[in-house]
Amino acid sequence: MASHCVRSIGPVATIGEGLQITLPQGVLDALRIGPGDQVEFFHVAPDEFLFYVATRPLPIAGIVPTRVRRPVTIDEMNHTFASMERQRRKSAKRKEKRK
Repeated sequence: MASHCVRSIGPVATIGEGLQITLPQGVLDALRIGPGDQVEFFHVAPDEFLFYVATRPLPIAGIVPTRVRRPVTIDEMNHTFASMERQRRKSAKRKEKRK
């Protein structure tokens, strides 16, 4: 990265010769991690990653529905799949007509 693009918003770690990163002690303490712990990396944007401690669950607030949905019957599933297939065929016919 060019020096004019460097932005530091907190503690900085350096990549060593063996391509290993040594995290600052303050980061290790805040995350409650140490040697042997694993982290997962998530690509969130070009040139940006987040990492989480792999041995701890991620917060899922807002991801998982709070209400339990009622069970769906086989007939309801079959009806839904038949409707989807009809829609797919209609769409394919329209595309064929355009050619």
